[in-house]
Amino acid sequence: MGNSTLNDPMGAALLDFMLGKKDAQVLVRSSFDEEDWLTAEYLMRDFASFPDLEKEALSLAQGRILDVGACSGSHSLYLQSQGKTVEAIDISPGCVDVMKQRGLDARLQNFFHMKEEGCYDCILLLMNGLGMGGSLEGLNGLLKKARQLLAPGGFILGDSSDILPAYEQEDGSINIDLMKGYYGQMRYELSYRQHSDAFDWVYIDFHTVEAYAQAAKFTCEHIFTELDETYLVKLTPS
Repeated sequence: MGNSTLNDPMGAALLDFMLGKKDAQVLVRSSFDEEDWLTAEYLMRDFASFPDLEKEALSLAQGRILDVGACSGSHSLYLQSQGKTVEAIDISPGCVDVMKQRGLDARLQNFFHMKEEGCYDCILLLMNGLGMGGSLEGLNGLLKKARQLLAPGGFILGDSSDILPAYEQEDGSINIDLMKGYYGQMRYELSYRQHSDAFDWVYIDFHTVEAYAQAAKFTCEHIFTELDETYLVKLTPS
């Protein structure tokens, strides 16, 4: 079993879970909301526990699939169980270790640094994966890299959330500081035991994703919306 580094809270929690610490959980702080806990048990959930959006995405995934930010590998495991070809990548050494223990083709890889060209029929970006670029400019970079990696006829299946309702006041008005830029931009800090990490993330409303996709010459198809306003899109190079 490999050792996760000290900036790998998610991987460390999952490795502990695999060793029997079923109550392992990561402390999540953000610039947007109150602190919360993310349990390893939730990350290790099976298909029956997936939200409907994730089930829909997995039903549409086909061909050679790249699961980006795969974490514990739960989505990839289901796809593999259905006889589909899937490669799982993550930047967390601990997560990759866990995925390999679970029998997956997993590797330590930053999506934005991948060199392959025209290899994948489907790129999965689940659990608000469209925001992993950290900003709206990062979404441009994500689409550019995806175009390089996708085979002819390939597509992205990704989700995000519009968090605008969280800024609504009791009188129905919206309280946003426009000087701070796009309202979905935020900073996350994760910690678990001696492990800690911090990174930028962005939650993007559908119309903004659609506009950026069109500018990057992708067609944007709305597929599904959860009750919490998390939505799934299919992005196909045009």
